[in-house]
Amino acid sequence: MSHDEYAIQQEPCRLFKKSLPARIKKAISICCDCAVKKPELCRFVGLRRVNTAKETVDFFGGGYTYYNRFQYHSAFHTPPTREELLKIKRVLSECLASKLKQELDHIAGQDVVLARCRTMDIKLECDKCCWAFCIIGYICTDCGKEFCPPCVADGRPICSHSNSLRLFSMIDPKDLRSLIHDMEEVNMQPLPSWTHDFTKEIDPLMRTIPTLAPNPTMADFDVAWAPGVPLLIEATPEPGTLHRWTKEKLVYLFGSNPCQIEDCETDGEEDTTVATFLEMIFGSNVCTRPLKLKDYPPNSTFAAEFPTLCRSFQYNLPFPAVTTFHGALNITNYFPPAYKVAPDLGPKAYIATANDSDPRTNQGTTRLHMDLCDAANSMLPVDKDSAALWHVFAPEDASKLQEFLCSKHRDTSKNHIHAQLTYLTPEDLVKLEKDFGVRPYAFTQKAGETVLIPTGCAHQVRNLTACAKIAVDFLSSHSVKRCTEVSEQLREEGVHGKKDTLEFWNLMLHAWFAVDLVDVANPESQVYNSAGHLGGVVHDDDPSLPAEHPSPHLQGQLAMDPMVPTSDPVHRPEQHLHEPALHPQPNTHENGHPSSDNIPPRIEDHPSDFAMRLIDDSGTNEPTTSGDSFQFVMRAHSGAVVERKEKKCAKCQRSWRECKGANDRSKCPKEEETRVVVN
Repeated sequence: MSHDEYAIQQEPCRLFKKSLPARIKKAISICCDCAVKKPELCRFVGLRRVNTAKETVDFFGGGYTYYNRFQYHSAFHTPPTREELLKIKRVLSECLASKLKQELDHIAGQDVVLARCRTMDIKLECDKCCWAFCIIGYICTDCGKEFCPPCVADGRPICSHSNSLRLFSMIDPKDLRSLIHDMEEVNMQPLPSWTHDFTKEIDPLMRTIPTLAPNPTMADFDVAWAPGVPLLIEATPEPGTLHRWTKEKLVYLFGSNPCQIEDCETDGEEDTTVATFLEMIFGSNVCTRPLKLKDYPPNSTFAAEFPTLCRSFQYNLPFPAVTTFHGALNITNYFPPAYKVAPDLGPKAYIATANDSDPRTNQGTTRLHMDLCDAANSMLPVDKDSAALWHVFAPEDASKLQEFLCSKHRDTSKNHIHAQLTYLTPEDLVKLEKDFGVRPYAFTQKAGETVLIPTGCAHQVRNLTACAKIAVDFLSSHSVKRCTEVSEQLREEGVHGKKDTLEFWNLMLHAWFAVDLVDVANPESQVYNSAGHLGGVVHDDDPSLPAEHPSPHLQGQLAMDPMVPTSDPVHRPEQHLHEPALHPQPNTHENGHPSSDNIPPRIEDHPSDFAMRLIDDSGTNEPTTSGDSFQFVMRAHSGAVVERKEKKCAKCQRSWRECKGANDRSKCPKEEETRVVVN
């Protein structure tokens, strides 16, 4: 029978069904997404076909996924050494080889396995546990719902068409065997050992964490991070860019944006604006209620909404090769740039009042939980006296901590750490140490300081004063093994509402192929400073900002910024706002020095009763290469007109926040910027 006798579904279910003869229509089911009027997410496009001669419907699958054909970032602002890349590859092979063997064993003995292709605009995840697939899964040929093998194997109800499940694979089984072989060869190499002598500085009983001086080196990171110990990086003695973010500037930046604040004690929520909340907690009339604003902005990326603050935050992060968007040693940067639904790992803002209620019943500011990724948390010096108390548990204490929580709540049916419902009081901590021998790292984070929390460390926070923080997730090679364990724990909790915020296995596969394409640093041509940045000259009057000869570290933040025009189309994240920026070549003068054309306009300090905003008055979409094209538009906080940029959806012309489709990327994925005048 020739291929011409088949009609392959290339459009949503209802349109496809409408195009078929009446005698065949009754055999065509509507997938779950088309049934709820989301045809753009149709499950059966490219997978279902109709034999027009025999009037039968079957599934042949689409095409396999060929990861080596994806376009990955190959150059970063701080190029890694070959040794660093080999360490990443070795850690990835250790993680992936055993998982892929399990997937291959699952395929063995199956007569027919559907081919399934990963696309750049749809996240493929289990409809039961909400966890992203690795290589294989099951699809229901009646409703189109998809399930991972563990959810199918555990016997819990998944859908009403359990007899219609078909196994699919995203990699050709032959290629999968070859991939496993390659990983096993890499596994023959010794695992990287990050030698460390911090044990003499960490009292196992007192649990005192290492406190690093400002501008620590990457060697400091390898030494201190390997044991899975939280780190506290002190504030720089000189004013940095984060010191510019006063309450007045944050109020103007966030403006009248609506938000929901949460009561830390009752979990109740109420609507307000960010500016109102900031005035409430940092104003003259101090709020006594334990309130917090978390994960802000909730429906868009920080880089898109607040690019200037995002640049400041990224510029001040320690160990930028590991913690920033453009760091080659940050494994989360290895999603393809075109992947539209890549997870948003931050930055996000966290603003909260002090919580000084009765210690016996205090619920803290952030309850006990465990993150899937490593995390960096910086406290903005909005108030120089800001302080927050942290309790961080070592990864090896997680099982005993869970045992204690089960006895405390008299409930063994769930993981109480991941449930994020408990704040350990002083009395709890004493009992935990006495009965289980577990003691957390306890320390106070102050204004301007950054806390790094490794994967696998359960932790809780209580604000001693009002605090404004910015946090971002990252993943170092040191933490991949622990991340594997936490990912599986959270997947098991998926039925309780947890989400795969990292797409762990999908990320591991992309990283494996992407690492081979990364440009390696040439030690003879690169000059690194003590902080792991490429060298650059700074202003004499402002050490925090770049000078006439900018470092590529800062240029990367400019290229990363979706709201700063750039001449290189590769650097414009039109489809993927969270992508790491590539390594741009700076413009040069005739003398060979980098040009100042790539330097963003300086952000000057202004009186607190004025609002400041950078406005592009060039009137074009072309790159702005002269500071004269920018002007400061300043108005008093009266009723005067203020100019600002507002984003609109290019398709429906509604504002970015009003277009739900633009936010969740299911519809109207294209946006544009227009300058408007608001009263």
